[in-house]
Amino acid sequence: MLVALLALFVALGGVGYAAITLPKNSVGAKQLKKNAVTAKKVRKNAVTSPKVKDFSLLGRDFRPGELPAGAQGPKGEQGPPGPTFAAAATNNQFGGASDPSGAPDETSEQATMQGRHFDFTSPVGGTIYVRLFVPAWGSTCSGGVAQFALYLDGAPVAGTAQLLPASGVPVEAVKLTSAAAGPHSLEARYDCPDGNLSTSSYRAIPTWTVLLLGN
Repeated sequence: MLVALLALFVALGGVGYAAITLPKNSVGAKQLKKNAVTAKKVRKNAVTSPKVKDFSLLGRDFRPGELPAGAQGPKGEQGPPGPTFAAAATNNQFGGASDPSGAPDETSEQATMQGRHFDFTSPVGGTIYVRLFVPAWGSTCSGGVAQFALYLDGAPVAGTAQLLPASGVPVEAVKLTSAAAGPHSLEARYDCPDGNLSTSSYRAIPTWTVLLLGN
C-alpha cells in the first residue's frame, strides 16, 4: 500500500512539474490539437501581435467588427450617366410623324428669331431625349399642308416631321436620337412640301428639354 501511494504521488507530481516547467517557445503547431486554442481557453492578453505569425490568421478567425477598416481606395472613374431604358413618341392628332425635308422652307435664322433654336453641350456622347413644346403655332401653304420638324446641328432628325394646322394650336415633338460629346444646336423649322408658305401664326415662347440617357 505504501509503495502504491508513493508511486501515485510521483506520477501526479511529474505531471504537475511538466505543466509548469515547459521550456520557452517549446509549443508549436504540432503540439496543438485542431481547434484547441479558442477565446475561452486563452488567458486575456496572453496571445499578442508579436506572438502571432504575420499573415497567418484569416478573416474568419475574427468576429464581425473586430477587424479595423482599411484605408479608402482611390475613387473610380465616372460611369456613363442615365437610365438603362428610355422611350419617346409623339401622338399627333393631325397625322403620324414622318421624315423631314433636308432643306425646309424656313431658314435657321428665321427659326432663331422665333425662339425655336436651342444650343446645348453634351458632356459625353450617347443617346439624348429631345422634347419641344410650342403653346401655339400654325401655318398655311399655297399648296398642300404645312409641317414642322426637328433639326440637330442643321440636319433633319428622322421621324420628327408633323403636320402643322392653319390655326395656332399647341404642338409637341419628342424624340430619342444620338449626339456626340460637345456643343450642339436644335431647331424646329416649318416646311411646305407642295407649295410656298402663305401665312404663319406664332405665339408664346417654345420650351426645349434635352436629357442625356447614356451611351
